[in-house]
Amino acid sequence: MSGKGETAEVTLSVRIPDFRAANTRGVDEKGITEITVLMFADEGGTEKVKVKYDILGSSLHTLSGSSDTKYFSVPVIAGRYKRIALIANAQTELANITAGSTYDALKQVEVVGRFGQEGTGTYIPMYGEHAPAGGFELKAGVSQTIAQEIPLIRMLAKVDIINPTTSGATTAAGKVYFVNSVGNGRVWVDLATYNTTASQSGYMTPTLPATSQPAVSGGHPLEGTANTASPNVITYYLNEQSAISGGSRPCIVINLAYQGREYYY
Repeated sequence: MSGKGETAEVTLSVRIPDFRAANTRGVDEKGITEITVLMFADEGGTEKVKVKYDILGSSLHTLSGSSDTKYFSVPVIAGRYKRIALIANAQTELANITAGSTYDALKQVEVVGRFGQEGTGTYIPMYGEHAPAGGFELKAGVSQTIAQEIPLIRMLAKVDIINPTTSGATTAAGKVYFVNSVGNGRVWVDLATYNTTASQSGYMTPTLPATSQPAVSGGHPLEGTANTASPNVITYYLNEQSAISGGSRPCIVINLAYQGREYYY
């Protein structure tokens, strides 16, 4: 814990996002290895980190009756705060965010290279925050619970390429190529662009880094492959990016086999 002063204990609950519309679920899309807690307070009109606390994923407790909701308690410095930011699976990238860092600095933190096909063992960074109007106060020596559940949002987009069994085509030949994909993305998510209160979050606008970097150098595409466990669905996680036009626009090329011949779509 960063900072000095009398302490309070606060209990937080987080909702781990669930891709309810997907046919399959990636092995690690809900996995959490650690969560970083950042508590922001107003200092001269600027929001700055007053408390930083890292907790292990093994310290999360499952809320009874809800496999998607976890809760945990942390000791913090008593006082008035503007917001709580929770970031999962990005402890290394947040190393330079310390006591005194600004909220704007948090917004610029990027993660590189977390894209990939499901089951690759890469944990996806997630972000959520609690920022009530007027802030909130934590009192010394008192255990307090933030009643509002904090939804986490993944920094990656999930893409399911589904080939219905009735199509007659197979992906056994075949692969999916993601052309002109980007390799970096921001951890912070603009919550105003998501409908996190609905049963399925509504997407509106991506949260993009200032400068996009190619996922693979030399113009090579990312490649997803079918497997025996899921021969008709290829699931891939990609960084968000702009839908630009021209030769550098992102696109998906699908390779299928039909009646002994291979086709690209």
